[in-house]
Amino acid sequence: MGRQKTYKGVKAASESTISVRFAYPDSKTWQREFIKLEPTPANLERCYVHVTQVKRAIKEGNFDYIATFPDSPRALLYTNRRFLYTYLKSNLAKQAHIKSGTRIFYTRIIEGQVKGSSLAKTALADITWPLVRDWALAMDVLPRTRSARLAVIRGAMDDAVEDELIKVNPLLGKKLKKQSVVIQSATTRIDPFSWEERDAIITAAPKQFGLQLAFQFFTGMRPEEVRGLTWDRVDFVGQTCLIDRVITDASVGAFEAPKTQASFRTIELVGPAFKALMSYKQFSFLQGQHVFLNPLTGRPWSTTNKIRAQWVSVLKKAGVRYRVPYQTRHTFASQMMAAGEDHGFIAQQMGHADIGVTLKYYARFIQNSGIKHGSKLEAAYAAFKAK
Repeated sequence: MGRQKTYKGVKAASESTISVRFAYPDSKTWQREFIKLEPTPANLERCYVHVTQVKRAIKEGNFDYIATFPDSPRALLYTNRRFLYTYLKSNLAKQAHIKSGTRIFYTRIIEGQVKGSSLAKTALADITWPLVRDWALAMDVLPRTRSARLAVIRGAMDDAVEDELIKVNPLLGKKLKKQSVVIQSATTRIDPFSWEERDAIITAAPKQFGLQLAFQFFTGMRPEEVRGLTWDRVDFVGQTCLIDRVITDASVGAFEAPKTQASFRTIELVGPAFKALMSYKQFSFLQGQHVFLNPLTGRPWSTTNKIRAQWVSVLKKAGVRYRVPYQTRHTFASQMMAAGEDHGFIAQQMGHADIGVTLKYYARFIQNSGIKHGSKLEAAYAAFKAK
């Protein structure tokens, strides 16, 4: 008979048990656990496979000592040692209810901001508010972007409490202090186009794309709303269109519901928007579904970047200073304000929750009416005195 095969870190401890050996929680600390199995060749191999999986879990940071060796007297010494990065990944995988766009955003935070940081290999039990706060404040982003990224960890730590991995969420009730300097992104910065610039852009664009841009300039619709618009949502008699679904990059061509209740709305198509839409019928109406198509492929826009690529070319040709395509929305709202349109109507067209949101962003575009403010109060007082 040949020699019995041996396995590194695995050996018979008695007639009814096998011992396995592995380094944890660091390379200098060795643990020995006993598995109640007869040390037959087959069982020794099974234990070797098991300890190999244990070593892999330790390396990846998701090793749970007490779950793997529940009867071990040492297990309680190493509870809650799962790393934040690996817990975030596994926890996200369990969230079947969240939308695809949210899932992609969370994944980007986990892989882009957490993975390479000092938080990545910090055990859940060692996470503190100062650690997370310093991680968040080191980002050169808008405060709301920073808060959104922080929310990914905050929510996961809530789940860790429910999973009984930690007793208290260290982020509970904690908020970042307001920053004195606010850096606006190219999307949130309101930098509208003038009437001259708008006409130059539409004129410089190929006919099909130009009609789409005209529609965007005169509706203020978001890019995902434009991509999600279908002909069956257009009321040609009432000259309106229903916004009840969108297509985002994350949804990969599939329809999704708008993110907010206010975004569900019916918008009135002002003259230029309705005219552009009627002219666009020749390109897609007979296909019967998506209104706006990529002129280069004749198919629905596959990503927002495809729109942006043609947008860049058109602005360059028109000789107009570059701004992101989202500025078509800001242009619509700001020029509606400047024209003196009813604020409630503007809020409804934009899909804002209330007038306050509209005024928060666009009040500075309201033109001076020439009326002396307070004059009506003075007139009322004069009428009282004249009695």
